[in-house]
Amino acid sequence: MESDDQEYADSGSGVMVSNLPLLFSRGSPSSLHEMTVAELEGFVPFMVRCSLGQERPVPWAQLPRPTWWPKKLPFRMPTANNTGSTLGALVGLVQRCYTFHGCEYLLQFCASLVSQKPESGYRFNDNRDGTTSMYHGSTGKLLVTFRNENR
Repeated sequence: MESDDQEYADSGSGVMVSNLPLLFSRGSPSSLHEMTVAELEGFVPFMVRCSLGQERPVPWAQLPRPTWWPKKLPFRMPTANNTGSTLGALVGLVQRCYTFHGCEYLLQFCASLVSQKPESGYRFNDNRDGTTSMYHGSTGKLLVTFRNENR
């Protein structure tokens, strides 16, 4: 059973809305396959909270196990070690979550933000409403708006 997490903000606008976060590391857009174990260990709890619709930070122990979390994998964070298998497991969790919610396009979008980063970079604007908008550095085109906590 999949959740339909994505919504169109306005039926004719083509603007997508999702509760799941964009991939960021060190304050910039990131590709899932370029993130380190430490970065993913910081990201996964935020992703789980977003997946469950938790608006405020909640201790990990108080979060219910998401439906998409693998049954054979204990529901805990952070992981106990820093190995290649740990990295693979964390990447798998992110992919599983985004697939469950029908939001694989967000992972692709983040990868494209990294691979197609303009020479002028990105410009960020705090909207003073709990969100930040990210613009193309040279054209000024709005690319995405996200929760401040995401960055």
